[in-house]
Amino acid sequence: MALFGLQFGATCAFITVQGVLGALRTFNFTVHSAQRSPDLYPREVYLINGQQPGPTIELDEGDDVEAFVRNELPVNTTIHWHEGILQHGTQDMDGVPGVTQYPIPPRRNFTYRFSLENGCEREKMLQAERGSFSLLLIDWTHDLSDTIFERYIQTAAFPNCVDTVLANRLGRVECLPKYMLDAGSGLGLSVGSTATSHTSASAIQTAFTEMDSNGNASDSLYGNGTVWEGGEDG
Repeated sequence: MALFGLQFGATCAFITVQGVLGALRTFNFTVHSAQRSPDLYPREVYLINGQQPGPTIELDEGDDVEAFVRNELPVNTTIHWHEGILQHGTQDMDGVPGVTQYPIPPRRNFTYRFSLENGCEREKMLQAERGSFSLLLIDWTHDLSDTIFERYIQTAAFPNCVDTVLANRLGRVECLPKYMLDAGSGLGLSVGSTATSHTSASAIQTAFTEMDSNGNASDSLYGNGTVWEGGEDG
């Protein structure tokens, strides 16, 4: 038995492959968005047929796959197949946008067609059959990617923190509070600006957070000192 993985944009599914006789297997996938709260915090997510992770499908080695995909997202998308699916002779069905195919536009369709080969050696298959399990690990954020990127542009602070780490839908929050992450908004330099002047930091009125010895948070303002701000040369 060999295990193949499918990646649907922001969601994943798994294919279990066994046997040697082939048949035509057809599937209908609708990619869409909805509000979900895997860590009890609601946000928009991408779904396949209403599921996240995507649906699990079982196939036999040698099967021909025909997967009809309907894109109901407001953005382009594809389905990328990997983990042992080698796509011999069907490289254009691999589902990498801009590399093997044009992305599927919103409210348009695409049909993937390929044959399923055995991409694993016998011993690896036996090991997987004896002790395999599926692990889906997600670094989950409450804000959408566009919001995180915009905050990075404004603050020049790399978003190196996530709100939750989920493993098979289980996890815990491991992030700083939102008011701490937002403390430095508006401090980034705009494109083309140079640091040629300075002003009192107290005039910036930018909040930050201090932790006392007991681990309690308290809002404060920058004290004495100066910070540089963007300006024109000269």
